[in-house]
Amino acid sequence: MKQPISETIFAGFLSHQIAGVFLIYEESVNEWDGEFFPYLWMADVAKAVSKRTIGPEDSESLLKILDKELGSGKDLIKNFIAVSFVENLPIPDKQGEEIVKGYSNLQAEYRKIYGC
Repeated sequence: MKQPISETIFAGFLSHQIAGVFLIYEESVNEWDGEFFPYLWMADVAKAVSKRTIGPEDSESLLKILDKELGSGKDLIKNFIAVSFVENLPIPDKQGEEIVKGYSNLQAEYRKIYGC
């Protein structure tokens, strides 16, 4: 039986695919004395996307991957994205819905979490 991909492996994949995300990974590992906590890291990634501290191309690449994974049916990764990324986007009266606009799975998850 195929083993599900872990949150840590998925975070590593994202970090190696997207330069701006890798910088957040490096900062996190340094901050946590060499340890890696994928849920805290993904929350930092969500905040960086919200604050536009990573470039627009990196944000778009990230959002495309996250949107695809949310629709993939891999429960472990879907939950990881929902809990650590979507829940850390700004609330509806801010810019959160604007960030996920055009990414149907992310937008649906955002609306489910925030009831909008």
